[in-house]
Amino acid sequence: MKNLQAITDRVSERYKEMGNTFNINQLRSILRDLETPLEDFELPEPPADGMPYSRKVLFRNDILEVVLLRWNPAAESSIHDHGNSYGIIRVLSGILNFQIYDNYLRELALGSVPAIDTFDLPEGIIHKMFNPSRYNEAVSLNFYCPNIDGMSLYDPVLREKLTVSHNNKAWNPQPKDILSREKLPDIPEEVQSDENAE
Repeated sequence: MKNLQAITDRVSERYKEMGNTFNINQLRSILRDLETPLEDFELPEPPADGMPYSRKVLFRNDILEVVLLRWNPAAESSIHDHGNSYGIIRVLSGILNFQIYDNYLRELALGSVPAIDTFDLPEGIIHKMFNPSRYNEAVSLNFYCPNIDGMSLYDPVLREKLTVSHNNKAWNPQPKDILSREKLPDIPEEVQSDENAE
């Protein structure tokens, strides 16, 4: 994991130089220069029954969190955001799709990311991830800056936003991990009318 060490060192150095002006563009620039091939990593154990993925935290400090995820075939996360953190996801094997939502949980965009490609998750973006393959696992290396604290999950049935503890995954939380619940706003009538007119 020599290149991962180089990434974390560079992020720390740049953050010391730039402070809070360090942003997703600087993180992307650092990642662009350094490869992280799948064979450099020891995968987490396969996901437990009923879980979409397993995860292993490879690095975590106040500035950066790096997590390796192993996705089951046809698995998907809950709809979630990463609180005040932004992220870049690098797919190491397989394919991962992502779905983006607005604050009303309406679907905005769908994307697909093949192995060795990356995609950005700006701060506050509401999304879910899923492995579209019915037969093959996917593996992703997720970089979050600063480390994730205050992630939220979204329940589209109850239309609730659940703020969860920092050690929670983007999956159904245990009651002890839910810090707060908040009702999502109703879609304004003028927005509904515009949608019906299309």
